[in-house]
Amino acid sequence: MNPEEIDGSNSIQQLACNAREMLLPSKSKTVYEAAYREYRRWYWGKKINCTTEDCILAYFNSELVSYKSSSLWSKYSMLRSTINLNEGVDISKFPSLIPYLKRKGEGHKAKKSLTLDRENVNTFLLKANSSYIRSSWRMQATGISFIGDHEY
Repeated sequence: MNPEEIDGSNSIQQLACNAREMLLPSKSKTVYEAAYREYRRWYWGKKINCTTEDCILAYFNSELVSYKSSSLWSKYSMLRSTINLNEGVDISKFPSLIPYLKRKGEGHKAKKSLTLDRENVNTFLLKANSSYIRSSWRMQATGISFIGDHEY
């Protein structure tokens, strides 16, 4: 190889490395990397050589056994992305993993989020300390702006 080819391959490797760094969602990149680090810590502790279907199933069944269904799917998504990125292994192709996650979700009842309706907001505004209300005139909560004396 001549020096120009070496320079070209290094710059291509650098460009590819930069592109890979942008593949994880920027807002949650640290969470994804933390999930991958936890998996790798477990992986090295078990003296495992490569990520396989049995390895992933064992990890989910031992380390994540107390997680709720939605959290398991979240971990799966994070590990799917990071393992594929770092090891080149696509865990979404493991035939037993998705049925395992679906089975773990059977009977799971999602909690419904509490929401405020007009009556709740009016009750709060009427009962709240007036100095607190004055300091919160520009408060924005759940898409409702409280500015001045408006009837809701």
